[in-house]
Amino acid sequence: WSTEPGAASPTFQNDAGLAARVQMTLVADAATVWRIEVSAAAQDAAANYRISMGPVHTATDADRQRANAERALASAEALRREAATPGVAHDTAARDAKQAVVEYEQALRLARAAEDDCLQMMAHADLARLQYATADYSKAVQSAHAALHYRCGADADASAAAERGVAERTLGSALGYTGDLIDGTAAQERALALYRQTGDAHFQAMALGNLSADYRVLGETHKALNAAQGALRLAEAGGDKGRALFVRESIAAIHLQRGELALARDGYMQTVADLRGTPDPMLAGMAWNDLGLLYRELGDDDQSLQAYRSAEIAWKASGNSDGLTETRVNEAEAALDRD
Repeated sequence: WSTEPGAASPTFQNDAGLAARVQMTLVADAATVWRIEVSAAAQDAAANYRISMGPVHTATDADRQRANAERALASAEALRREAATPGVAHDTAARDAKQAVVEYEQALRLARAAEDDCLQMMAHADLARLQYATADYSKAVQSAHAALHYRCGADADASAAAERGVAERTLGSALGYTGDLIDGTAAQERALALYRQTGDAHFQAMALGNLSADYRVLGETHKALNAAQGALRLAEAGGDKGRALFVRESIAAIHLQRGELALARDGYMQTVADLRGTPDPMLAGMAWNDLGLLYRELGDDDQSLQAYRSAEIAWKASGNSDGLTETRVNEAEAALDRD
């Protein structure tokens, strides 16, 4: 049995703004009334949902194609997540990503045959996420645009808005890497509006963080600071210590870019202090490197050198050779200035 053709597979969200795609079980209440009972978990919060469905009908060929498309999409998503798992071997991640593309393409063929716009939008949007994660930015832009071509559900439909938010956020990030930062920033703004519509605080914070980074590159530091402060409020309200740390470091960097050295120093010092309780070598490398730059601006050579050495220790711990090289170049330039 199946719901009416074109019905969307919803993204469920609890009161805390945590969303999760879930597997669902149909239970017959009566001859013509069905319900879906869902138990979903996201991070440390769990939520239970009950939603009603409309009339049912005998499954058609299109329904079967749709079901097969959903299975292929679920398989692709599992492979994408596995490929993105921290610490997974490079060869394993590459193999999983390659197989995920096959599954996404299969899902798209079946969804087109079933004339299911919602599934096509989801498959294109999720394929774009995979392509972005594997640094195939041009294809990510194409897939995200393809996802946004489809209309799925009413304008107020939270599930459709969430999927469009995924596509817009991925589009914005990928455009930034292809050099089209203006259009990329516009896409991030649209993603933020969609996440505000759905009430998803986690993805609002992500979109605001992306916008802050984009506006910094564009030199619009006032907008960058406003976006970062908004992201920090959401991260703190949601208890996301890791994201809050990252955003505080970015706020300090914005103050440094604006020449507000005292505010920047306070921000960086709070970041490195907080990192003692929530270690993150990558973030520590960024913060100490920027502190080296800041102290150099202040003419404090000893503090600058000490900060650069702390940055080198952090970069080595994180395995980030690019960051280590940048710090060593900064340290060498500071040494030339002293000479």
